[in-house]
Amino acid sequence: MSSSHFKGDDHIYWCYQQAVQSPEVDVRFYRRFFKKHVGRDPRTFREDFCGTHILCVEWVRLNQKNIAYGIDIDPFPIRWGIKHNQARLNEQQRKRIIIFQGNVKAKKIVPTDIVVAANFSYFVFKERSVLLRYFKNVRESIKKDGLFFLDTFGGEGVLTPNVEKRRVGSFWYYWEQKSFNVINHHAQFAIHFRWKNRWYRNAFTYDWRLWTLPELQDCLLEAGFSSVVVLWEGTTRNGEGNGVFRPTRRAASCESWVAYLVASPQQGLF
Repeated sequence: MSSSHFKGDDHIYWCYQQAVQSPEVDVRFYRRFFKKHVGRDPRTFREDFCGTHILCVEWVRLNQKNIAYGIDIDPFPIRWGIKHNQARLNEQQRKRIIIFQGNVKAKKIVPTDIVVAANFSYFVFKERSVLLRYFKNVRESIKKDGLFFLDTFGGEGVLTPNVEKRRVGSFWYYWEQKSFNVINHHAQFAIHFRWKNRWYRNAFTYDWRLWTLPELQDCLLEAGFSSVVVLWEGTTRNGEGNGVFRPTRRAASCESWVAYLVASPQQGLF
């Protein structure tokens, strides 16, 4: 993630959380999936590229025994998260959050039950060797029965520049795809916000490689994970996503889609 860091105004982080994230739903999903497939309650959680570390905050709120770790290279969102998100926690909950400023490829911390790379953040790694190094680091710092969750997206709609917008409470959220190179799958994106008559243009900008599902699965297996599954979203009668993700081996192409990958060191888990 890259952000403009508007002088005297850090409202963009609040807008991002409102428009992009659903932390309470997400952490419950991670816990439910883990318990179903591993057979126990997860207690330790790591949020890579954590930014304002809202997932860490919701994880420690979920259970008084839960511990969360967050890693991000950018000090601005970390400080914002400490000031605003952790302010919602009591003293005992705050003690169970440990945030590191650093590179997710280099930082090794205590092994955890769950590692999450959310909001397509690992797309910042454009070279396969770099992505593989990151996946290996996760594999080496996850418990033997731990799970690694990643989200990804694709579809025919990512092949051309476009802008999507929607109303989020008191402001408008814009997701702009600026470019896509079919040769190497490099793409540039930006998030804009408009609140009343004020614009936050290029509040967040992204220079990514759009990795395909086969590439990601192959890379995870090469990194040392033994089981990898794709969770595909179901649809409503109108053909829209219903927010329910289930393991699948086949899926048809569509205009746009979001999916999860879950990787485990255990053979034949899924």
